[in-house]
Amino acid sequence: MHRRFAHALVFALTASSLAVAHDGDAKVVDPRERWGGPAYRRDLDGDNHFAATSFPAIGIQLQSWLPLSTFATVINNANSGWGYVSPSGREYAFIGLSIGTGVVEVTTPGAAQLLTVIPGPTSIWRDVRTYQQYAYAVSEGGTGIQVLDLSQIDNGTVTHVNTITTGGAAQTHTVCIDTASGFLYRSGGSGNGLRIYSLANPLNPTLVASWNNKYVHEVSVFTYTSGPYAGKQIAFCCDGFNGGWTNTGLDILDVTNKSNIKVLGSTTWANAGYSHQAWPSSDFKYLYVNDEKDEQDFGLPSTTIVIDIQNLAAPQVLNTFSNGNSAIGHNLYTNGKWLFEANYRSGLRVFNTEFSQTFPLEYYSFDTVPSGDEPTFSGLWNVYPYLPSGTILGFDIDKGLFVWTMAGLPGPSTYCSAKPNSQGCVPTISFTGRPAWLSPLEFWINASNVLNKKWGLFFYGLAPANAPFHGGTLCMSAPIKRTTLQSSGGSSSGTDCTGSFAFEFNAYLQNFIDPALDVGTFVYGQYWSRDPSDPSGFTDSLSNAIKFSVEF
Repeated sequence: MHRRFAHALVFALTASSLAVAHDGDAKVVDPRERWGGPAYRRDLDGDNHFAATSFPAIGIQLQSWLPLSTFATVINNANSGWGYVSPSGREYAFIGLSIGTGVVEVTTPGAAQLLTVIPGPTSIWRDVRTYQQYAYAVSEGGTGIQVLDLSQIDNGTVTHVNTITTGGAAQTHTVCIDTASGFLYRSGGSGNGLRIYSLANPLNPTLVASWNNKYVHEVSVFTYTSGPYAGKQIAFCCDGFNGGWTNTGLDILDVTNKSNIKVLGSTTWANAGYSHQAWPSSDFKYLYVNDEKDEQDFGLPSTTIVIDIQNLAAPQVLNTFSNGNSAIGHNLYTNGKWLFEANYRSGLRVFNTEFSQTFPLEYYSFDTVPSGDEPTFSGLWNVYPYLPSGTILGFDIDKGLFVWTMAGLPGPSTYCSAKPNSQGCVPTISFTGRPAWLSPLEFWINASNVLNKKWGLFFYGLAPANAPFHGGTLCMSAPIKRTTLQSSGGSSSGTDCTGSFAFEFNAYLQNFIDPALDVGTFVYGQYWSRDPSDPSGFTDSLSNAIKFSVEF
């Protein structure tokens, strides 16, 4: 749970048996909180519904939430998922379920609607990808590749039109499609590496090659469009021997010539537990990797590995970064400057890579499991951040489908009531600029209508309050931090309200004076000053308050 939020959400529990892991995989999906309540749609249910207020979030707006009970009355879990845009521009989510594949329209994100569930073999693990007007679903439960026709999806119809059983074992762990080249890649399943299919006829994928040097847990394949690898189809394989457990790491393959697949480069990293999934930065300079077992096996916080892939023959592990959370990192994707991570029990984590691609800072978050961030296998499985509208899809093992938009951090605003001073004036806060870690601009917090020639200061806390204090109102909760005393100035003689205060917060922030002020922190502050003639007898003057969040 995010340390700055103490919201509690009580979920209905349903019985669940311990999952049986796939071939060679000792991991299990830990049974946790299953929500059996109704769906939430913001456009219909508003912002006061418990679902809209109970998930700790920074910069992420919940639009819809379709729990498992939306899809079936008897269902064990959800798993991975993907997005799709029809030729008309309408947007959809495909969510893997223990019983099949759910299809949801999210064109209006605040009113997501279930279209259908395509039955499939019962399994904890299912994966789905789309190509042209087809979707392809695979699972550890077998049956090969299910081909789904999406040509009538705008009319509410998705049809299971084919099942591909070529390629040996029917089980598959994950699936990937290089849409630029038109090839589908099955990863894993019964100890397999890669099984590669041509989508020249998307209704009937044709097996064209395989690569079984190692077990491949997940692969990401891209056709390079520029640079020394232009025109090459490159596969980033999270793999290893013995089901991925031995010599776990990364292999980079040139899969352009399917009859002559070449290993270009390989690497691993310190504290390697289980190489899970990888995705490149938008400029293909770096590869971000999630290790699914380093948090459990080595006691690490949520850790992402950064690999320099500018020379594919010699990938270099540069460093790792973390948000300090204890949950397991699972799946991640980049879109422009944003890095989206689905980190199991800590939910969605969004990092900004604009200023540093190797040490990005967490910017936004949405915690789908407010009850705790243990390093166990439950919570958010996958995230899809590529819908043209900007809608983000989240796929949670226990809670189903989340539909979000990136709302961003709110700008500064004032709140609470000031205490009139002995001259009858009301000290009033104003501000200019925005609070930001890396901004070269200033963020001034000002107070006017202050008694002249009096000492005062800006003080703040990290949570709001509305408590009686010395004849006025204390507008934040303890612990409270105080900044440096300053003089109000104003008239040189007599007593009036010509005084004022000004505090430049960005300098305070950027000099690391308070380590609690990281990105996304909400700050609640007001001005205090001396008032010797305070009619309440406390010699205090208090302004109204300002609320703001710390930006990147």
